[in-house]
Amino acid sequence: MIGAHSLATAIFLIPIMQGFNINEMVGGYLMAGLLLLVISQLKFIRDFIISIPNYIIEAMLAGIVVNYMLSSILELSAYVLILAASVIAYFLVQVYIKNIPGFFGGLAVVFISSLFIGFESFEVDQVVFSVAFIEPQIDLVTITVISLPVAVMILGNEVSISLSALKKNGYEVPFQQGVLSSGIGTSIVNMFGGHAAGIGGMSTTICSNEEAGVKGERYKSAVVAGSLIVLFGLLAPLMINLMRAIQGELISIIVILTLLGILLNCFKSLMGLKSRTSIIIMISFVISAANINVYILSAPLLSLIVGYILYGFFIKGKIQG
Repeated sequence: MIGAHSLATAIFLIPIMQGFNINEMVGGYLMAGLLLLVISQLKFIRDFIISIPNYIIEAMLAGIVVNYMLSSILELSAYVLILAASVIAYFLVQVYIKNIPGFFGGLAVVFISSLFIGFESFEVDQVVFSVAFIEPQIDLVTITVISLPVAVMILGNEVSISLSALKKNGYEVPFQQGVLSSGIGTSIVNMFGGHAAGIGGMSTTICSNEEAGVKGERYKSAVVAGSLIVLFGLLAPLMINLMRAIQGELISIIVILTLLGILLNCFKSLMGLKSRTSIIIMISFVISAANINVYILSAPLLSLIVGYILYGFFIKGKIQG
C-alpha cells in the first residue's frame, strides 16, 4: 500500500470550508482520524470487502479509470494529437518490444513534446517547507458536518479502492492495518493543516498492478513512490513551482497513460465471464464511471455495495439472469 492525501475529500471540503475557521476544520479532521481508528476494529467491514467477487471490483476500478480519463480528455482539446501519439506509442511498445511496459513509449512522446512546447519560467523564494502547528477546535457541529463525512469519504474513496485492488491482484486484504494507518495519519497531519493522510486508492491500485512487476517485487514500486512523495513534501515550495512550469495537460496525459494499463487489465479480466454476471458488472461499472454518489456514499463504495447486493440476489440466490 502507498500513502496519499485524499483528493476526493479535499474537493468535498471546498464548499464546507466557507463556514468554518481553520481551527474548527482541523478539529474536524482530528475527529475524522479518531473515527477511523474505531472503524479499523470493525470486523464486519473487512468481511464485506473480502467477500466481494473480483469481477465487481474489476468493474468498479474500470469505472473509476474511465471516468477520470474521459474528464481529462475533455480538457485536452489542444493536446489531442499528443495524446493520440502517446497512446499509439504505448500500444506499439506494448506489442513489439518485450520486457518494456507500453507506458514508457507514451512517456517518450510526452517528453519529446515538452521539449518543443517549452516550460514556463518560475521563481522560488523558499526551497524547504516550514511547519506551523494549528490548535484544533472541536464541537458537535464540526463532528457532524466535517468529521463523519471526511471519515466516510476516506473509507469510500481511498480505503475501499486500495483494499479492493489488493484483493484483485492476489494479495491479502489488510483491512485493520489499512484503516488504522489512515486514522493515525489523518490524526497527525491535521495538526499541521492537512485534511487526510493514509493509504491511497489509485496509488495502491497502480503499485499493486501486474505492470508494477513480479508480484513479490511490487512493494518496491510503493517504496520508491512513497519516498518520492516524502521528498516532494519536504521540498514542497520548490516542487510546486516546478510543477507549475510544466504544462498541466502533459501531466494529465502521463496520468492517463499510467491508468491505461489498469483499464486494459480490468477489461481483460472481465472478458469471458458467464452471461448472468454481465448485468452486475454493467451496473457496478456504470455507477462508478458515471460518478453516482448518494449522500456521503462515494461512487466507488456505492458501486461495490450495489454490485454485492445484486451478486447476492442473482448468483447466491440462484436466480437465473
